[in-house]
Amino acid sequence: MQVGEQLLKLHVRGDRASDVLPFPSLQREADILRVLEAGGVPVPHVHGMCPDPPAIVMDAVAGIRDVSQLSVDDARAVAEEYVELLAKIHALPVADFAAIGLDVPRDADGIALGMLEAYVPLYTRTKARPEPLIELALAWARRNVPQNRTTPAFVHFDAGQFLHVDGRITALYDFETCLVGDPMQDLAALRMRNPAEPLGADLQDLYRHYALAAGRPVDLDAVRFHTVVFALVGVMALAGTLVDPLPGSPHLEYVWWDLMQRRTLVWALAECVGVEVSRPQALATTGPDPLLLMLADSIAQLEPTSRQQRYQQRSLALLTACAAAVSAVRSDLDAQLLLEAAPLVGAHADAASAELALEELVLKGDDAHDGALVQLLARQVERSVLAHAPLADRLVGYDLAPVVP
Repeated sequence: MQVGEQLLKLHVRGDRASDVLPFPSLQREADILRVLEAGGVPVPHVHGMCPDPPAIVMDAVAGIRDVSQLSVDDARAVAEEYVELLAKIHALPVADFAAIGLDVPRDADGIALGMLEAYVPLYTRTKARPEPLIELALAWARRNVPQNRTTPAFVHFDAGQFLHVDGRITALYDFETCLVGDPMQDLAALRMRNPAEPLGADLQDLYRHYALAAGRPVDLDAVRFHTVVFALVGVMALAGTLVDPLPGSPHLEYVWWDLMQRRTLVWALAECVGVEVSRPQALATTGPDPLLLMLADSIAQLEPTSRQQRYQQRSLALLTACAAAVSAVRSDLDAQLLLEAAPLVGAHADAASAELALEELVLKGDDAHDGALVQLLARQVERSVLAHAPLADRLVGYDLAPVVP
């Protein structure tokens, strides 16, 4: 846009029209960006709102997220600068965010569970099948809130998103899922961000650097707790749409996100509950559905003429390959679930009824079976990881390395 003699490069942030977000208001995000900018945080400057179609008009900021092309020293410098900015965000006055309408929790439960409880209505409304893993994690989180975390702060929540140029950060971005909560939520989020989008330095070192910048130690128990919550929120958000897909959704990405977050969730739960996760090594194969093989061949015969069409063809091919791979091992997946669930819920005729019985066991509210349930559900998720072999390279790192002092 030309303003006098100055050429302004703008970015128009439109409405995603997504059904997986608890705070869909673009105005809310624009207000948050303005508060952050006033607090000295490098974010895109907001010029205004477009009412129809709804959109935020903001500066287009130079930079990329990928740090892989930087030297080791420059990548570390970017990562350290990022956690310094994270500490700066956490130190901003909570009153500034209350003034734009954000809720400020007053007790440990509210501080720890604000985002989780914000997703519960979406999960409840869209839930379409038994979800023993979600129900177990939800019950566990509500029972195990860190009661020592009583000082609220503004948190990014979906942390780890920044742009850089020549080894310096130019902007932080994507503030659609933010709230007032516990700063340890952002450090937990970095555990999930790092495998897919490396931060540029060892996570343990970054935690120590954050502690220096913030002037207080990192509460690793709280980080472990919030790792469970962060992964759980993602699984809850997608639970319905994976059973009843919304037309136009990025279906392949949702399949990957769901499996990635379920894997993180069971490993994080195991870390907190204190049980080991066993890794199944192989699955019995019966052969894929021939119709899926025909579909894969038909997709391969397409001749895309644009970059977008080539992307869509690759996505279709990968989604179809996943469907074929899962169909080839479905019988073994179901048989293993029935075998392992029997000691807890008795014999069942099919996997769906066994999963319903497992959910009913969780909903009784007795935590006596938590360890056994976590181990059973973790094995189930790890088998699903094996079943989705075409996505294997995207799932590395979500069998979480522990956080240690």
